[in-house]
Amino acid sequence: MYKFFDWVQDKYNEFTTWLLDLIKSTLLTFFDMVKDVFYWIFETILDFIITLLDGLELGFDTLSVSTLVGNLPAETKQIMGLIRLDECILIILAAIILRLTLQLIPFTRLGS
Repeated sequence: MYKFFDWVQDKYNEFTTWLLDLIKSTLLTFFDMVKDVFYWIFETILDFIITLLDGLELGFDTLSVSTLVGNLPAETKQIMGLIRLDECILIILAAIILRLTLQLIPFTRLGS
């Protein structure tokens, strides 16, 4: 008689374990579906924004630093040369590139 109750209890435990696993899997699948819908909506919005921005003519292709500097007065160019502005800009750009490069290497993000 006890074997029958043990068998029923084992079957009950197996059924409840199976049911809980089914519910857990169903909820995780539903959560993944909700995430996928959100990602799809976000990607669609970004694609739309990219399409809009591609349609705009911003005129950046005709922008050139040499023409902008060429339009400056002679006194301004002389002061820029005296304070070595070109070297300052190069040093700042090198520091930015170095920092971004170090950010790509794991375990070197010390303090940033």
